[in-house]
Amino acid sequence: MTRVKAIEIYLKNDVKETCMKYQESILQKIDEHFVTMIEQLSTQIVLFYQGIVKEQIQQKKTAVQYIQISFLLSGIKRGNVQILAEAFPKQWYFGDCIYKMYFSMEWLEKELIELQELLCKKSKRFFGKVTEADVERILLSEWRLYQKIEEGLFKYALELSLGESVLEEMKKEEDVHIFAGEYRGEFHQIYTINEGSKRLREVFYGLLFNQTR
Repeated sequence: MTRVKAIEIYLKNDVKETCMKYQESILQKIDEHFVTMIEQLSTQIVLFYQGIVKEQIQQKKTAVQYIQISFLLSGIKRGNVQILAEAFPKQWYFGDCIYKMYFSMEWLEKELIELQELLCKKSKRFFGKVTEADVERILLSEWRLYQKIEEGLFKYALELSLGESVLEEMKKEEDVHIFAGEYRGEFHQIYTINEGSKRLREVFYGLLFNQTR
């Protein structure tokens, strides 16, 4: 069997089914443990805000106008899930970063490590024609879906963190624009922190509270 044929069979018979099962498993876990996941992520966001405030006080840093959330692909080979959050002033591309912090999603990291190990195990039957590098490329292609999951969870966690007092302590512009994307790749805006978003949160939670009383 040629390497090309081996990869073709591997993708069709092993990868597709295995990846679909893991996607379904992860989505099911999000459905079951959504609140806990959001709270864990929101806790990290608060620590990020606290780091910004501390840096602004110590270094007399300027106000925040942009926050950039980068999903790092470099850790995939090691089974790591890393997210880099950076706060910038008005001079986004021309100024220094005010503060940066790495976020983690240990539950997702555990799932992806298990997926990687299973794909490697299934590749053994092809006697070296399907390599670890092939598995890494498959994981990179699968990562697009998980990046969307992380981004969606971030939006909810950002909404939850609007009520934190440390956000009031932070020096920031009227609008703080939050962007997300691949590190050194394309980014798009996912949220804006301003008075409007805070009022919307208050209305939303007020309606939710009234409906659940």
